[in-house]
Amino acid sequence: MRKSILAVLFLVFCPLLAAQQALNNDAVIKLVKAGVSDDLIVSAINVHPGVFDVSVTALKVLKDSGVSDKVVSAMVTKNNTPESGKAVIYVYRLGKLLGAANYWLLYADKAYVGKMLNSNYVRVEAAPGTVVFSQLHQMHDVTLLWALGNMVEKDVKEIDRFQVEAGKTYYIRWTLHMTGPKMELMDQDQGEKEMSSCHPNKEVAPEEK
Repeated sequence: MRKSILAVLFLVFCPLLAAQQALNNDAVIKLVKAGVSDDLIVSAINVHPGVFDVSVTALKVLKDSGVSDKVVSAMVTKNNTPESGKAVIYVYRLGKLLGAANYWLLYADKAYVGKMLNSNYVRVEAAPGTVVFSQLHQMHDVTLLWALGNMVEKDVKEIDRFQVEAGKTYYIRWTLHMTGPKMELMDQDQGEKEMSSCHPNKEVAPEEK
């Protein structure tokens, strides 16, 4: 009887949640705390939009919150599963002292995808073919460096472009060099390892274009 009640509550709750925003770590933890079964949570992860933080720190929080390995595995799989006919691209920026006061608004094929912040990554789904990345330089506190305003870009500029295939997952490391930002396509093992120290960017719209 209790499982039936939970199932009904789950079916009512999840569509409402999905209508507001994609599933994330907090939503999964709430479902676990509510006593929803692993099978139902995995079903929700599989059928609803969702982007999950599976960094080392986040995985510890999930474990401490009672989230099972089965559910975590579904979250990881969801992150790497694109919509039919598309590719998944992760662009990540490792935590570095150089340029920590700066960030870039990142665009893929002219669509805004998030801020390139220290220890952050963005997830992009793209149609097969050439994906063009462009960006706009910003500063966390431009008032402190207003006299150097000419160093802050005023227009979105192309940074790089990559060829992608449907059904594949790509890892691109975004790095700030003395000559400016560079993007480098990494192999899956190295990309996954490096990105495990990063967190998903939670920006849904740019502050300015």
